[in-house]
Amino acid sequence: MKKLVVLAVVLAAGVLFVRGTVHYGAYRLHEAVAIGDLQFVEQHADLKAFAALPVDVALLAAESAATDAAGSLIGAIAGAVGQVIGGAVKDAGQAWAVDELKSRIQKRQLAELVAGFAPNAGLGWFGGTREVAEGTLVKLVGSCESAKDKTVRAEVALEILFQRMGGPFLGFPTDWRAVRVDKDSLKAFVQTCRLLPPVPQR
Repeated sequence: MKKLVVLAVVLAAGVLFVRGTVHYGAYRLHEAVAIGDLQFVEQHADLKAFAALPVDVALLAAESAATDAAGSLIGAIAGAVGQVIGGAVKDAGQAWAVDELKSRIQKRQLAELVAGFAPNAGLGWFGGTREVAEGTLVKLVGSCESAKDKTVRAEVALEILFQRMGGPFLGFPTDWRAVRVDKDSLKAFVQTCRLLPPVPQR
């Protein structure tokens, strides 16, 4: 009997440990997005930050093009101006953008919002984690139309920053929330992918 109790306690502790890892948090969020579970996604992701992704991608693309055409100084100026304009665009259209994102989550049409990016199937989307000062970056691996050849799908990864959330009982069980896309990985995404305009919802 004692052995059964000990085994039950060990199993319960193991379950709590697994549920508290960023790996499990990222998996649950990925599954929620896949099935269109908006309520779960709202609780575990900063929708305001992710709704701004199309603007961020467009600004980085403009900055990159300016740098290629006229050198790093012009690129830096273009980036600075773009940040001001982009900030105004985000502020003015934030409510609409969040509503658009919520609708696409429910309809499972997110791939058509950001340059046709689609995560890999199964567990192939998970590319590992790395710790940073602000939290943990989870690598989301997928593909997009290649910037060099639109007939080819290019593999690309976006790193999503997750931050720990305390649970309801003395901070337990631990949970995780996605707060933004890492800017360096977004720059690589812009250089790799053919940037398509968002496809209207069906």
